[in-house]
Amino acid sequence: MPLIRIARIARWFKPDIVHIYRGAEYVWASLGVKIGAPRSAVVITRTIPFSTGRLLTRYLRFLRARVIAVSTFVKCHLLVRGFLEDGVDVIPCGIDLSLFELAEPRLFSGNERPSTLAIIGRISPEKGHKHLVMAVRQLVDAGRQISLQIVGTGELEERLRALVRRRHLEDIVRFNGYRSDVRPFLREVDVLVMPSLYDGFGLAALEAMACGIPVVVTDRCGIIEHIVSGQTGMIAQTGNVGDIAAKIAQLLDDPQLARRVGLAGRELVAKRFTDDKVAAQIERVYMKALRGKPRSQVSKRTQRDNAEGGD
Repeated sequence: MPLIRIARIARWFKPDIVHIYRGAEYVWASLGVKIGAPRSAVVITRTIPFSTGRLLTRYLRFLRARVIAVSTFVKCHLLVRGFLEDGVDVIPCGIDLSLFELAEPRLFSGNERPSTLAIIGRISPEKGHKHLVMAVRQLVDAGRQISLQIVGTGELEERLRALVRRRHLEDIVRFNGYRSDVRPFLREVDVLVMPSLYDGFGLAALEAMACGIPVVVTDRCGIIEHIVSGQTGMIAQTGNVGDIAAKIAQLLDDPQLARRVGLAGRELVAKRFTDDKVAAQIERVYMKALRGKPRSQVSKRTQRDNAEGGD
């Protein structure tokens, strides 16, 4: 959206708070807001652990912007780059649990059907797809009947396809392209794997857990801050192909464990990650942002809402 249009919208609505989600728009959107409504408080959400440049850090601190990090992992990266700890709140991603049906168990002792593994996400360096492909090769060599479904596209897709060919896995690995809605796809998945080299949170894992599907995630994914390995998920060492294969094998070889982990994962989502719980946490951040403004700069409507709703 053009800067001048953002400024006009801000001038018209005069918002007390503007919440910016996309990193590419931090400067552009906040600048437009401040031109049109200089008294607006700014809140940004940071979902990836990439360190922000020091110039951007200084700019956001100058704006007195509050930052929401989706994990402590992301928050630590922000603090290293100069953000103040009391200006960064950790709030995880959330989902509408009612949209995700509990999947029927598909792993059974003696089941001759190939077990289905899946990875969902952009095919890019940080997602670690190549480690999963190599882990699948190990599992196949060990005699396991499995398939791997890859959902997503990205700049490394051709390289990944070439790796699949070199490992002679063309009959095992399927590329499904981008899916705007993964829920129908998840119904056919036994284990979801996130072999990321780094990931701010791991929304795909959260969605699989909401369906009662056991997940294997590496120890540099933000979501592991909430997972107990062997209970609500399986945590593997980042970049360790053998460990990733071993954690997958534990679930495939023990259907009862897989079911317990899947159900415990769904229960965890219900306790911590529903959209209403996350929204309540975001609302508290908004209140902090408003407290950072002089009362004369807060609209009367917001003052009235706060008084009625409590602080």
